[in-house]
Amino acid sequence: MKKSILIACLGLVSLGLQAQSISLAGEWNVELGKSGSAFAKSKRASQGEMKRAILPGTIDTNHLGFAPKDTMETTHLTRLYAYKGAARYSRTINIPKDWKKKPVELFLERTRPTWVYVDGELVDSCNFISTPQRYLLPKKVKPGKHLLEIVVDNGRGVPDQVYGSSHAYTEDTQTNWNGIIGEIRLEVKSEERGVKKQRSASEGKANSIAQRRKPNSTFNIQHSTLQSRISAMRFAPRNRFLTPNLSRSAITRFTSRNTVFSPI
Repeated sequence: MKKSILIACLGLVSLGLQAQSISLAGEWNVELGKSGSAFAKSKRASQGEMKRAILPGTIDTNHLGFAPKDTMETTHLTRLYAYKGAARYSRTINIPKDWKKKPVELFLERTRPTWVYVDGELVDSCNFISTPQRYLLPKKVKPGKHLLEIVVDNGRGVPDQVYGSSHAYTEDTQTNWNGIIGEIRLEVKSEERGVKKQRSASEGKANSIAQRRKPNSTFNIQHSTLQSRISAMRFAPRNRFLTPNLSRSAITRFTSRNTVFSPI
């Protein structure tokens, strides 16, 4: 009996978590265009040729790229559907009614530099390539259907030298792919995550202040030792046989750093 109750509770928790997140994996429309062109910067999708793509995935995995011109490459494997430029991925999203007045976030686990539009209006851009990209949708985006467009451009957004030297871009390693891989979802932004960030920031600040105020025992020992040696040197005869084992230059360096004692 207890086991059945536990399973039922876990099921309800799971449903609650699922209700706060909507997967966007599946079929998307995609248009290809030149990197940095008006197509990539346009507020609305062009009326060019519309193709289909499955996300998570890339232009390569959807066989939408182009055969390489150089077929004599011997230093690395050759991609069959290489593509460098802008790709506009679009689909209709439906925000649930119970998400009303809640902060909604678009989560892209791994991609290239992106520009996100909702109903033709630019939300923001991001060039994270090694960490997830998160977009907070505007408050004016109400529950219901909306057009979501994500422009992924693997031809701009990072310094030029990265394309030929970074393991995230070179043909010898990860290749300069275009697409969105990993999880793609809409979710209600976790307030707990924001609280944790604030808490960790405040704790970090407190620890930093405490460390600055905490006396340095090692420094105090060295400080007192040096003080006693300097006192001995002041009152002892200036004789090389009686002078403590501490060079004049060492005292000068120490005092110049700490401005506690004046050099002898």
